[in-house]
This record gives sequence, C-alpha cells and structure tokens, in this order.
Amino acid sequence: MMNSEEWSSEEKLRKLHDASMLLLKKADSVLKAHGIEYMLDAGTLLGAVRHKGFIPWDDDADICMLREEYDKFIKIAPTLFDGDFGFVLPGQKGDNKFYDFVPKITYKKINVAQAGLDDLFYGGKYSNPALDIFVIDKVPNSPLGQSLHTKLLIFIYGMAMGHRREIDYSKYSKAEAAVIFVLSKIGALMPLSFIASMYDGAAKMFSKKNKKWVMSTHSAMDHFGDCYMCDWYKESIEANFEGESFPMPCGYDDILKKHYGDYRALPPKEKQVPKHLQFDIFETRRD
Repeated sequence: MMNSEEWSSEEKLRKLHDASMLLLKKADSVLKAHGIEYMLDAGTLLGAVRHKGFIPWDDDADICMLREEYDKFIKIAPTLFDGDFGFVLPGQKGDNKFYDFVPKITYKKINVAQAGLDDLFYGGKYSNPALDIFVIDKVPNSPLGQSLHTKLLIFIYGMAMGHRREIDYSKYSKAEAAVIFVLSKIGALMPLSFIASMYDGAAKMFSKKNKKWVMSTHSAMDHFGDCYMCDWYKESIEANFEGESFPMPCGYDDILKKHYGDYRALPPKEKQVPKHLQFDIFETRRD
C-alpha cells in the first residue's frame, strides 16, 4: 500500500541516501558472493573521493563493471534480487518503456513519483531508487576509431528512442532533432529487445581485442565518447564511503579528472541540486 508522506526536500534526500546505501551493501554482498568484481563509478566515485560518502545533493548510486565481469553478472542477475530489491534490464520490459541502456538494481520499498514520469519507463520501475550499473567496454585505440564506434552506439540508441512514449525534442539542436526523429521512426518498427541486443553486441565488439582504451557504453548519452585508459581500471583499491569499504578503480584520480575536470572544487551553489528527482511526491510501500 502506498501512502504519501509530508517530508522536506532534505528529509527526502536523506531517505534516498539511506536507500542507496542499502543498494550498495546488497550489491556488494551479492557480487562478492558470486566472485564478480565491480567498482564505484560516476557520482558515487566522486562522492567517495571528495566527501568520503554521498555528494550531499546526489540522489542515486553508481557502480561499474568491466565487460567480462558484467557478462558473468548478467547471466545470473535476474535470479539474485527479490523481496525488497529488483533488477531492471532495459530492453526486456516491452515497447514504449525505453529511457536508456543502464541496467539497474532497484529498491522497491520506496517510490518517488517525478512530475508524471513514474509510469513511463521500465514498467513503472523508473520511480524506485536505483543503483545504476555502467559497463566498461574496450574501444579502438585511435581517436577516429573511437569516434566511429561512438557514432554507431548513438545511431542504435536513436533507434531505441522510438520506444519512448514521448521524446523531448527541445533538448536537441534542429539537426540533432531531425536525426533522432528519423532514427526513432525506424526503431519503432523493431522490437525493443532486438535493438537492445544489437546495442549490446556493438558495445562489446572490441572486447576480445588488445586495446588500451575503454568507454562506459551503458550510460547516459551526455558522456558518450569519453574514453579512459584500461590501466585506470586494471585493479581496484578500497574506498571509504559513509564509513563502509567499497572498491574503486586504482586510476580514480585520472578518471575523475577526465569526467569532471577540477573535481575537488565544488560546483556553483545553483548546481548543487539533485540531478534526477523533482520530489513532487514521495511515497513508501508499507508491507
């Protein structure tokens, strides 16, 4: 049963941090039990290094896996999470449910309805707090090869957008919007599961090659094309995160500099806001 709660934005964010911590601990326990290696990534990695925990205004949690670890994980993932936790694999939730290609572990006891978006994606599971899983794939060594590979992924991603219930074209230039319009119309004629399989195949096409560079392929589009040295992910070291220990890439400093620039400097106050959630309604499921 869902009941609305009257909480301040600060209380809501604190509850999301609590849920994200539960997700991190659950993932850590499950993955280690099955011998699957992972590392903190994106905002969670930044939080571990700069804040020794959550970025105060962050509203989710992120980890990454090298392709070989992800391939082991995905074979058993649907059987690993039940009860309060769920697993969402984009491309397997039916048409008109697409948002991106990021696999997620979700915490089902909390629901955050976001400005009417809560029922649009992933069969309604977009509104659960989630641990995003980014896949680290090898890419060509040359800048040209990296650019062509990125364009291929964007091409397939554009077709997948044909399975969004709606597309906000105002976020794109006129040229980008025209390309997305055409690609989405083509993609709408194909099953989303087929497009997702095509995307995954393209993402890992260099996984067996001896390459020096990698890219986070199953991630948000705003960082498509950002490439990192393989050596930065060759092993993990322990990070202090909210008093707990989690693995992070040995090359975390180079990764964060590439991703954020001067990452130790705080952003302007007006940008210290949650990225995903608008906090219109916040509900908990009572068992």
